[in-house]
Amino acid sequence: MIEETLVFIKPPHSTDSKKCEDIFGFLENKLGGGFIRSIGPFYFHPSKELICEHYAHIPQEMISQYALQMTENGIVLAIYSGENIIQRVRGVIGPTDPQKAGGRLRGYFSIDSLDVALSQGRPVDNVIHASGNVEEAEIEKRRFFDFLAEKFS
Repeated sequence: MIEETLVFIKPPHSTDSKKCEDIFGFLENKLGGGFIRSIGPFYFHPSKELICEHYAHIPQEMISQYALQMTENGIVLAIYSGENIIQRVRGVIGPTDPQKAGGRLRGYFSIDSLDVALSQGRPVDNVIHASGNVEEAEIEKRRFFDFLAEKFS
């Protein structure tokens, strides 16, 4: 089934254009063929409200830190389309914890650990976000593009 997935690079990686090129290059190389990058990548500063809504499923103290990081430093967003693209992208980026991601994207671009981050009361540096399923992708695309349409209209 042809799907779309929303992907964004998080701070501090999002502030380094060369690193962003490397991250998207790694992702696209590992995906192989059978996909298109239909939108992006582009850099912007999301609002605190947008980030709080996006991360509503995590503890409030973490949301505040994510919101501060992302509103101050910005994110780099792209949309990928292709056959089973959500599962394929998730397979390339690996699990949330970079220490368990091995040779996948999060393991390659981050040395952080979810356990260490949680013990220090901060968000884990896991480099990138990607939609988890079709429904989530639709919600996230609408959420982010509604924000952008309002911001730039």
